[in-house]
Amino acid sequence: MIRTREDEHALDADDAKLKRHGSNRGKVTKLINEAYELMKEGIIDADISNKLQVKVKSLNEKKEYLSQLDEEILQNCTLDEVDDDVDESTDISTRIIE
Repeated sequence: MIRTREDEHALDADDAKLKRHGSNRGKVTKLINEAYELMKEGIIDADISNKLQVKVKSLNEKKEYLSQLDEEILQNCTLDEVDDDVDESTDISTRIIE
């Protein structure tokens, strides 16, 4: 199969989206872990409550961004290429909701 310059550009864009997606999944995991650490203390005072609210806001923003990236990636890839990523994205979304 001969690839055109447009094909190469599309592949580069898809690779960049996949990298951003992976990077943001890592950030989500970090935010979730930070939130668990804050709650682990057992006592949630005003300071911890404020910090948790910031984490929740950030997680919701990341969830929306990841959902948007998922849609863009799915439009340009075959099912085999993204099957594992879809499963992992579902897991991340579930952890955010919890």
